[in-house]
Amino acid sequence: AKQSLISANIDFSDYEVAVYFFGTKASFYQLEQWFGPFLALQKKHKMLIIARNKEVFNAIQKETDFSVIYAETLDDLMNIYEKNNFKVVLYVNNGVKNFQSLIYAQGLHVHINHGESEKSSMSSNQAKAYDYVLCAGQAGEERYKNKLIKLDTSKFIQIGRPQLDCIEPYECQLNPERPTVLYAPTWEATHESMNYSSVGVYGYELFKILLESNKFNLIYKPHPATG
Repeated sequence: AKQSLISANIDFSDYEVAVYFFGTKASFYQLEQWFGPFLALQKKHKMLIIARNKEVFNAIQKETDFSVIYAETLDDLMNIYEKNNFKVVLYVNNGVKNFQSLIYAQGLHVHINHGESEKSSMSSNQAKAYDYVLCAGQAGEERYKNKLIKLDTSKFIQIGRPQLDCIEPYECQLNPERPTVLYAPTWEATHESMNYSSVGVYGYELFKILLESNKFNLIYKPHPATG
């Protein structure tokens, strides 16, 4: 196993980019989908991932070659920032402890997100806390403009979806004589007003009908947090 940077006595002064992640292993997918673009980024700018969860820290150490450090407490986090000169800090979600990281005043804070939807979390006032907010396109930017008051519209940058460039093809055996149905529902969200998922409404019945008909190829792609 790679040595933990917490105990490695590393000179942090040459790191330029911090990727801050507050989330558990269940939300690791939010960070993982950016690994491809991060690999490209660190070819030009030295990058450090700051994990606030030990399981996430362990997963990054085990599964990647990224530099990663575990900040359990606010004191740990401040110690990391005080020993560094990060030019930018990146955020992939709306984790409540993101605001602890915003204490750092020597760099830009940029929300890059992990996906976009019509849920209210996608047009939260939390966006105002960041220097810049990246979104896929005009629709993503309009969600914020239509929902929030006193919004600085100059902070939005449309970048498309660079994560899609890094998806590896997946092959599955399908019956060429049958039409294929892809069912890719979103998750149930943290509270009912954001619940746009169809799984609990008709997901089971849809599966039952399609499978029992024996006429379709059925591909199920649930949201990683479904359940």
